[in-house]
Amino acid sequence: MDVHARSMLPAMKIRSHLTLVVFGTHLPVLVLVAVLIVLYHAQMRRATEVGFEDTARAVSARVDREFEASIGALQVLAASEALRTGNLREFDRVVRTVLANPSHWTNLVLYDPTGRPLVSSLLPLATPSRQDAELLKRAAESRTPAISNLDQERPSGKLLVSVAVPVLAGSAPRYVLAASIDPASLVELLSQIPLPTGSVVSLMDRDYVIVARSRAAEQFVGQRATSDFVAQAGRARAPFGPGRRKGRPCMQPSTGLAFLGGPLPWACPRRSSIVPFARHCGS
Repeated sequence: MDVHARSMLPAMKIRSHLTLVVFGTHLPVLVLVAVLIVLYHAQMRRATEVGFEDTARAVSARVDREFEASIGALQVLAASEALRTGNLREFDRVVRTVLANPSHWTNLVLYDPTGRPLVSSLLPLATPSRQDAELLKRAAESRTPAISNLDQERPSGKLLVSVAVPVLAGSAPRYVLAASIDPASLVELLSQIPLPTGSVVSLMDRDYVIVARSRAAEQFVGQRATSDFVAQAGRARAPFGPGRRKGRPCMQPSTGLAFLGGPLPWACPRRSSIVPFARHCGS
């Protein structure tokens, strides 16, 4: 080995030792920074999820109040003197007076327990659709209010959601009173709720059909959710009540849908069959 090569060995050893010292000094700092970044990301993600959970619950509460108000008003009409005495001509006048005032209702129809229309603000009287017939039967048999999925009004073909309450004579159903609600009123409801930036909230019925949407409603209302979305929802069915999913609390609905959809939760109204879904959307 020549003299030049032997003189380079001590210098290389010193550089190697210095490199190891520097790397050993900075490695704990680098590890700490990496851990802090991961923890910060997890904390921010959880904060975002909590924010959307609160939003979904707020939407649920607003939807519940909307339908509870309609049910309460229908029950007042169901207790009217005209229906108690069977004076359908007088009740027809009451119906037209009610609809002459501003409300979310587009129609009021009185049916007998078999589903035959007796009084309506729209003429001619139309036979109920299959879905309406099921709604009326459910209200009559259960003696409790019922809410439909999104349906088409006859004969106009307009999309609507129906709310039905039984009119009882003693314990037996004498009539069923139903109100039609324009989905536009539910879209307006969503527009009044402060939403996180870049978010979309949709209300869906039990068939996963979009009833209202906070953005581009005219494009999506009446459309069914994607097959992937339906499959994900189907895997998460459960009864209503506070529950846990992946170790975190979640809200579960009263009508057969319960899951955390995508990165964000479902929160479901206690009364209605309309289910809000909040999701983050970058566009």
